[in-house]
Amino acid sequence: MQTPMRHAKIINALRPSAVLLVLAVVLLACKAPPPIELDGSGVKATSSGGRVWTEIAPIYTPDKLVTAAEGALRGRGYVLDSGIGPRQDPSRVVGRLGGAGLFDRTVIEIESSINKTRLQVHVQPWGNEPESRELLRAMLAILGYDKINANGQGGKEPPGRPRPGY
Repeated sequence: MQTPMRHAKIINALRPSAVLLVLAVVLLACKAPPPIELDGSGVKATSSGGRVWTEIAPIYTPDKLVTAAEGALRGRGYVLDSGIGPRQDPSRVVGRLGGAGLFDRTVIEIESSINKTRLQVHVQPWGNEPESRELLRAMLAILGYDKINANGQGGKEPPGRPRPGY
């Protein structure tokens, strides 16, 4: 009859260790992934769950950003599906490849603020990081931002628009 009591004591003694183990696993799983460089462009991007995103200096109009997103999609063989109009922030450009399934689409989201512009690409439904990275790289190249890092330093600038801070 002492066996159940002994098991209860062991379980109670191990409970704090189990809580710490679960907490450690959760904290490690929530750690932000390291930034990736977009193929020599100097722009750092972050990837998680099949999404790739970066933040750039706010030097482009929402119209120009959406046009670049559309150009990047078309350049890789996508057909534009829909977007949010009139082109307001946050903007969303959706493209589909020919023969794609019902849920297969690629979404480029653009959010602009006074301090930064966030560009995010997600190939749905399961995510395709290499394709997302290529679309983001193509979009930045169309903008002429391919040599400017996320802080807006270096590289080409659009004509007539000074860099922030100058």
